[in-house]
Amino acid sequence: MRPKVTVQNSVSADGRIDRFQGDAGLYYSLAGELDADATLTGADTIL
Repeated sequence: MRPKVTVQNSVSADGRIDRFQGDAGLYYSLAGELDADATLTGADTIL
């Protein structure tokens, strides 16, 4: 059986990546609401 993978990321409404201040608390609280068997977080996780 293949695993189900959900990718969650944040971007600004206009797609810019500079001068974007995301809300880390909101981001991780939403990630916590996913019904997942495992959660991988962090910029180096994909590496």
